[in-house]
Amino acid sequence: MKPNTRNPIFPEEIIFEIFSWLPVKSLVQFRCVSKKIYSLILEPDFVDIHHRRSMTRDGGTKFLLRKIEGFYTIERNEDEKTYKWNPNNRYDYVMYANGLFCMWKDNVETPRIWNPSTREVIRLPNLRCGSSIHPLTYNYSLGYEPEEKRYKVLMTQEFKRGSRPTKNWVLTLSIDKEWREIESMIDFVPSFNRRVCVNGVIYMLDYKINKAVVAFDVKGEKFRVVKLWKNFGFNNFGDYNLIDVKGKLGVVNNSKLFGEENLWILRNSRWRRHIIRFTREVKLGNYTSKEICNSCDGEIVFIVSKWNFTILYIYDIRKNSWKYLEIQQLPEKGCIYDVFCFAESVFSSPSLRTLRYLDL
Repeated sequence: MKPNTRNPIFPEEIIFEIFSWLPVKSLVQFRCVSKKIYSLILEPDFVDIHHRRSMTRDGGTKFLLRKIEGFYTIERNEDEKTYKWNPNNRYDYVMYANGLFCMWKDNVETPRIWNPSTREVIRLPNLRCGSSIHPLTYNYSLGYEPEEKRYKVLMTQEFKRGSRPTKNWVLTLSIDKEWREIESMIDFVPSFNRRVCVNGVIYMLDYKINKAVVAFDVKGEKFRVVKLWKNFGFNNFGDYNLIDVKGKLGVVNNSKLFGEENLWILRNSRWRRHIIRFTREVKLGNYTSKEICNSCDGEIVFIVSKWNFTILYIYDIRKNSWKYLEIQQLPEKGCIYDVFCFAESVFSSPSLRTLRYLDL
């Protein structure tokens, strides 16, 4: 019997290897080819490996900026000056974890999980307290557990001070259809937009009760308190940002000074101080807004808006060196509220309600 040369059959290992290096746009198109390929792309192992390879693949990482009028996706290509505009921003708070974003608005509607790479939006189940004592706020944190390769959303209900302790709920994407209440021996109130997920742990600044960092283990669903270093500036609590520094928790002081920033890194349960010094080429004066995030390869990004342009200053902590990216044609209206660096992800959750991209 002659071999079938018209429709050759490739081993699954070869297909897995080739597809794991493709951009998400191509993978979305391949999902319609066959059920086998569709199932492959949805496998947690494939989603995880593809996301990690997107961190090093050309065009696999992007910056997301949130302004008052919408989201801006900055793509780094050969000229490093192109951008895409997604003009829809109805959300007050955004958190990022492993390619996905969790977005919500104060007590208005249920949160959304947004994958900007596939342009899919997942609406999470709604939860009503069912009690005469209604929560003051709902706070959400998105985490990724690298061992079991699962995404989880932590919801914290804050009540009026003195009425009752905060309550915590968890929902596992693609598995849970309803929220699960979990026990917590720690009463805390996480600070909005002062949180980060690092190696399966969600770190949150607790600015009202413990004045510390509260850590939530995504896999074990347990809380613990991480004490801050001595002489921590509690009076300027809102000036600190939590970032991922090459797999370690970092706390950076987003001060108004132009000369340097203090970066504290948690290594082996001890805080280590690192001073980020700005060179003469990195001119941060006369800016209208400044935000900080970490890049996908562990660098630290300072995004500065001036009157007529926006610049990304990227700091390599190992090499103690700087590089910058000037963003062209970004509308001047409004300050930048958040900035994230994300790598493409092909994650999809068919078990939850998926909305059209325009319903974001």
